Amino acid sequence: MIMRPSLLLLIGVFCFSYAGLMSQSMLALEPAVVRKQVSVNLLNNAYEEVAKVVVRNVSGRTLRVRWDKVTVQQPAGWETQICDDQASYPPQTTTNYDPLRGINAPVVMAPGASFELYVHFFPYGRAGEATIEVPFRLVGERSAEVVQRAVFHMRIDDGNNAAASPTITARNPNAGNASSATGIRVYPNPVEDRFYLSNAPSLGRVEVVNALGRKVRSFDRPDPSAGFNVSDLPEGVYLVSLIDERGKTIRTLRMIRRGFRP
Repeated sequence: MIMRPSLLLLIGVFCFSYAGLMSQSMLALEPAVVRKQVSVNLLNNAYEEVAKVVVRNVSGRTLRVRWDKVTVQQPAGWETQICDDQASYPPQTTTNYDPLRGINAPVVMAPGASFELYVHFFPYGRAGEATIEVPFRLVGERSAEVVQRAVFHMRIDDGNNAAASPTITARNPNAGNASSATGIRVYPNPVEDRFYLSNAPSLGRVEVVNALGRKVRSFDRPDPSAGFNVSDLPEGVYLVSLIDERGKTIRTLRMIRRGFRP
């Protein structure tokens, strides 16, 4: 029996649509759209806001999941980064799978497994609103179509009351430690092996304390431009205390130590 071209075309369209529906049903997002609005003290340049979705394999087979970071809108000066269960990626990394650039870390998910994907927003003292989209694809499939898409809407407002703080002015680079401490931040954060301090004044000591409150590293009379090696510390959250030459703690910053595996 010879099929008519129109029937062949109809069958092809049906098969393509069915395959698309099947691939889209392999991943579920909880939730698919995240909306957050916060009002914070933006004098703290180290402030970050985090949003997450849970990605679940609802198929009956093992999947290799690729994500991409698409910046729809973002205020000038902001940075965003993605963390999955493989690694925390630097802000400039926009995918976990790009073999041409040496990035080959798709998330391998057994049937029924799930992982949490986080988007970190770093406003660096600037109020504004950002929208980040994260499309998901399946590595190894014949089609590179998007099977799910998460959307993150983040709005960060300045919660400072200007009337209540009339003496706040722009930071004077010639002022003392207390004034210059407001612009200090740890970067990169999370850190893989070595972190640095931006806008750091002259320091007598830098101490790193773990989540149990135990001091795990101390740098005497440090040179901030040389950085601080923490490559041998376990992954986790730490507090970095900046101590001036008189022994006074002028700032404590949060630092996340995580390995980066491209």
